[in-house]
Amino acid sequence: MTRNLLCRFYTLETNVYPREPQLLKELLALTASHPWAVMGTAPDSGQMIGLLLKIVGAKKTIEVGVFTGYSWLLTALTIPDDGKIVAIDPDREMYEIGLPVMKKAKVEHKFDFIESKALPALDKMLENGCHGHCTRRRPDDRAFVKDRWREKNNRSL
Repeated sequence: MTRNLLCRFYTLETNVYPREPQLLKELLALTASHPWAVMGTAPDSGQMIGLLLKIVGAKKTIEVGVFTGYSWLLTALTIPDDGKIVAIDPDREMYEIGLPVMKKAKVEHKFDFIESKALPALDKMLENGCHGHCTRRRPDDRAFVKDRWREKNNRSL
């Protein structure tokens, strides 16, 4: 093992995993056996997202690309109880892998899942006043767009 890899493991074991909420650990365990598990949000990245959500006081978010819902659940656990999350993903089956953990967290009231490709859903949200999610004066506090999608599209920006 290289020194960098050893440092990464040490950081994860001593600083990241001990701070990760149990429900996120459960979701990560469910996701780990999936062949596309590498698509999920890494716990250290998740903790950075959580920190940023707290700093900006985010209350409304949009997430493009959900997979099994790690960053979505992390967001739901971080934002206030009256916060809302719109998530857009064409594959409901992946989202349903994490749904039992989300229900266990009792944060379902914050979720609005849209099964669709991103651009048509975002266009429809804009036509319909942001799906009741944002206004011209107060846009969403956070937009989490997976890298491969962001490279092709800038609609959420």
